[in-house]
Amino acid sequence: MKDMILDYIRNEYLDEDEAADIDLNENTPLISGGIVDSFSMVSLKRFLEKKFVISIPDAEASPAAFDTVTSIMALVNRHQAKKGA
Repeated sequence: MKDMILDYIRNEYLDEDEAADIDLNENTPLISGGIVDSFSMVSLKRFLEKKFVISIPDAEASPAAFDTVTSIMALVNRHQAKKGA
């Protein structure tokens, strides 16, 4: 899951020069680091919902929840668990 999300962010939100300059990993600040903005966060939310067949309520799609890949994975895991319950 981590690599899939990192690849999506790399391909969708970074150009080649940025990708070379940024050490993108699961703890890189995405929102607070300026990699993902509010518009990009919406497309990232849609990607996650489609890829993992979950529904993330808008109230939970906060900058804090989307600031790192680690926090994104926690959000996805919570909703996958809810779906399976």
